[in-house]
Amino acid sequence: MNRTLKNILITLAIIGGVIIVFKAIATSISEGLSSAADTLGDAYGTKCEETQSWIIRDFKVQEYECIGFAGPHFYRCDVYNNDELIAENVYRDDSCKVHFQAKEDLFVKINVCDKSVEQLKPSNKLVLNSIELDSVILYSKKLNTSKKIKDVHYRKIIEDWTKSNVLDYRDKPFDSIFHPSYHYKVRFYANGKSADLLTFNHLVADHTKWVYEISNYPDTLYFKNIWNKN
Repeated sequence: MNRTLKNILITLAIIGGVIIVFKAIATSISEGLSSAADTLGDAYGTKCEETQSWIIRDFKVQEYECIGFAGPHFYRCDVYNNDELIAENVYRDDSCKVHFQAKEDLFVKINVCDKSVEQLKPSNKLVLNSIELDSVILYSKKLNTSKKIKDVHYRKIIEDWTKSNVLDYRDKPFDSIFHPSYHYKVRFYANGKSADLLTFNHLVADHTKWVYEISNYPDTLYFKNIWNKN
C-alpha cells in the first residue's frame, strides 16, 4: 500500500476514534446533568399524597398531605363537581370548612362535617338612583377626611356601578374586604337612610361582599380622580 495513503487512513482512524470518545463523554455528561436535575427537582419540589376525601352531593373534596423543600407538612384540597376539577390548592378554613371561588360569579362553601353545600351568586347588588339621592360623601381612608361629591360626578359613579362587572366574592367582614384596607368609602344618602360602597383602586364592593370592577384595568385611579375634582 502506498505509504502516503496508509498514513491518511491511520490519521482518519485516529480522528474517528477521538470523535467516538468525545461523543461518549458528552453523552455521559448529558445523562449526568439530567439525573442531577431530576434529583434537584425532587429535592426542591413539593410532594403530595392523598389522605382523605369527602363526597357531598355532586362534589368531591380530595385532601392531600404535602411537604416542600425543608418542610413543614401542609394540607391542601382539590375539589371536583361531577368528576370535573373545579378548584385546586384549596385550604380548609378549619377542620370542617372548604371555601373557594369556582367561577367569577360563583362562590362555594362546603362543610365536610355536616355535609352541607352553599353556592353563592351575585344578588341584591346595591341599586342606586341619582334622582332619589340627597347627597353623596366620599371618604378617604388615607387622609381621614371626607368630601361632598358634585352631582355630575356621583351620577357618573352610579352609571358605572350599575354596569360594572363582577370579579369575585370576598368571604370577610365588609370593612376588611380589601387588604390591607380600602382606599375610599362612598356613602349615599337618600330619604334618611344611607348605603356604602368600599373601593380599592378600580375595585368596588357593596354589602353583599361581591367585588366589581367599575373601570377597566389599568385605570386604577378612578376614585382618586373623582376625589381630586371635588
